[in-house]
Amino acid sequence: MNTNDIHWIAWDHFETAHKGLTVNLIATPRERLSTCAPTELLADVYRRYAARYDFVPVAHGDDIVGLLHVGGGLRESNSIGEPVEQHMERLSDSNLIGADASILDYIRDVRTKPFRLVVSGTGISGMVTWSDLQDLPVRAALFSLVTGLETAMSKWVEREFTADGEWLKLLSEDRRQRVRDLIDDGRRKNSDVRPVLYTQFCDKATVLRKRGFSPALSRTQLHNDLKRIEAVRNDVAHANNYASSFDAACTVCETAEIILRMWRLIDEQIERERGG
Repeated sequence: MNTNDIHWIAWDHFETAHKGLTVNLIATPRERLSTCAPTELLADVYRRYAARYDFVPVAHGDDIVGLLHVGGGLRESNSIGEPVEQHMERLSDSNLIGADASILDYIRDVRTKPFRLVVSGTGISGMVTWSDLQDLPVRAALFSLVTGLETAMSKWVEREFTADGEWLKLLSEDRRQRVRDLIDDGRRKNSDVRPVLYTQFCDKATVLRKRGFSPALSRTQLHNDLKRIEAVRNDVAHANNYASSFDAACTVCETAEIILRMWRLIDEQIERERGG
């Protein structure tokens, strides 16, 4: 699913907010890239870079002509004495990304394209890798993605439960009392905030899970998906290290897809009810 295929109601606002969060903000500039030459032996490149990088750009003069994977098992093979050009990944659309592409676009492709050369103007301006998912602009993108979903969840709860406070009955006694205390405090302060906005993500998740909001998701799957989303939300909000390995980065990216799918299901359901 491409970003261009997403047309649901809340997406326009999210996309507008993300226009400034581009790949260029997290990429390593070209002048700081370590490179190797096509004619170098693999053994020499591995000796120089394998402890620090997974992929290294291959440069012929001033031109970058490909990428070499230095983090795999090739260095233990019989090919170690062969030149880089026999094993490098040559430039193609699959390993390039525009500097003005959204961070979300990169996140969604990390599992299959963890390293991309960044194109700006008429040339390559840098490189972005899965390890860049720890950077602040990515945290901002992920957090706003979760916030967009949470806003949709609030709208769904309000449309699903017409009786005031009916959804509170689905929370545990402790959580229900906490929300009621916040509502009462807000009323004493003449707050005009809607009751559902006093809940946390875990409260909305409980309501959706117990109500079973969509036939497209079983309650077990919904429970697991919401737990994954909440874990990413907490890691991002608390500045935790959520992409310390490639596998961890892939988990974050898979969770981003889950958020998008769930957000769309909620908004589509709201729109169907509104149209009916």
